[in-house]
Amino acid sequence: MKTIQENLGHHDAAFTLQEYSGVTNKMRQTATDEVGKLLLKCLEG
Repeated sequence: MKTIQENLGHHDAAFTLQEYSGVTNKMRQTATDEVGKLLLKCLEG
């Protein structure tokens, strides 16, 4: 993160994270689907 922060010219890594760590609805749905698949595998044994 420090390298990215410096390459972008940001003074602070927290700013870089805040600006570039957005989550889209599609990303949320994909993560939910993957966790669901994992849980089903665990329950099926």
